[in-house]
Amino acid sequence: MVVTLNNRHQTSTMLPLWFTTGGMMKICTKCDESKGLECFTTKSGNVTSRCKRCLAENNMKWARNNPDKIKIIRKVHYQENKEACNQVNKQWIQENPERAKEIKQRSRKLHADKHKARAKVEYAVKSGKLTKPELCSRCEKESMVEAHHDNYKKPLDVVWVCRNCHYEIHMELKENPPQGVHRND
Repeated sequence: MVVTLNNRHQTSTMLPLWFTTGGMMKICTKCDESKGLECFTTKSGNVTSRCKRCLAENNMKWARNNPDKIKIIRKVHYQENKEACNQVNKQWIQENPERAKEIKQRSRKLHADKHKARAKVEYAVKSGKLTKPELCSRCEKESMVEAHHDNYKKPLDVVWVCRNCHYEIHMELKENPPQGVHRND
């Protein structure tokens, strides 16, 4: 069987495409349903063998089974596309202010100790009780420093570090958590 499409030939050895009264159709190799081409994605100019719904189900299953890989993929994507990601987040917050407020409130409840400690440090700096240095205590470079808490129960006991060092500290803590010590003790 040969079907002519815009002066090209589609042979029976290629993926099954045919004309119907509704337009071009294709059979999904996963669910075996006949669907219109709008239900499939194209990759490098070719129509995929699975429909969008089956691809999405497969991708979600893979993501559930590989949470560590997803975390790395998202992290790399964010690092490579920071400005675009931040712009998308800002736009979403503007379009969904109530939902954004709910998420922020849930985060404040879930991490109340962190929020309280940060607020106390901010107040102590403003009131002059704490002095914010201009040098990172870890790399000793001059930059905007942040307060790192080893223990949120001691909110004014902080280490002043630059953003890069602060990130490194948290990555080190994730990889090698201190044995028998909890950050809230």
